[in-house]
This record gives sequence, C-alpha cells and structure tokens, in this order.
Amino acid sequence: MGVKNNSLILVDFIKHGEALFKELNNNKDGKKIYFIRGEVDVEERDKVKRLIERDNNIVCIAISRIFSTGISINNLHYIVFASGGKAKIKILQSIGRGLRLHESKNKLVVVDIADQLRYGEAHSDKRMQLYTEENINVKISNFYEK
Repeated sequence: MGVKNNSLILVDFIKHGEALFKELNNNKDGKKIYFIRGEVDVEERDKVKRLIERDNNIVCIAISRIFSTGISINNLHYIVFASGGKAKIKILQSIGRGLRLHESKNKLVVVDIADQLRYGEAHSDKRMQLYTEENINVKISNFYEK
C-alpha cells in the first residue's frame, strides 16, 4: 500500500475482506493487518481500535456494517471504500471516522473504488453527487481503461 500511516478498508462481504487480508499479508511491507468481521468479539475489536489510535502503519479491513458508524479513531489517515454502495449516511459516517483531529495529520484521504460491475457505475455516480453536495474535494484517477 505504499503509505506509512493508518488505513481503514471498508468492504461489504466477508469473502472480499478475506481476499484483501490474504493479499495484504503477502505484501505487507511491515504493516500490521487486521480483519474485523462479525465473528470478531467486541474485546478484539476494541483492541484493534486502540492499536490504531496508538500506533502507525496499520491496515484494518472491516465489514462496513461494523466499522462505518459508532466508532471513534483519531489516528486514521486513509479510508478506502472497496465495495462501493450509495447509502448517504453510511458514506458520510464512514468519512467521519477519519475526520477527527490528530496531531499527525492535516487531511484525510478517501479512496473510493468505482467498479464497472452490476451497479458499480450508477452507485459511483451517486457517491460523486454526494461528494459534490458535501463540498468534498475529489480527484478522479482512472486505473483501467475500457
């Protein structure tokens, strides 16, 4: 991942999270990689949140229903939406995880992966509309050409 600060990768499906976890563990560059899903108990989730708050160079992959709302992590520099979607509240609350102040950052970087699968483009358009409405600066990069 080429970054030294903490990242939160939100996914909607366990298989997607497992695949990312496996891939990142194969190429982790000294990073600590965690995967939070439903069967991870509350104590372990809290432990990971405390580690992210205290340390750097951590990647936390999480099922979006678990980590998009109701958590507070100040030492978070990157949020990756790896599953798309279009739910306004979930997106804004997820971004809110990283907007909390911390002495090690002056901005949050959100990576929003837009795919070309079944609803990918339509959902991406909805998210772009939301970012515009909320005055969120956007830079679009194409990694794949049709």
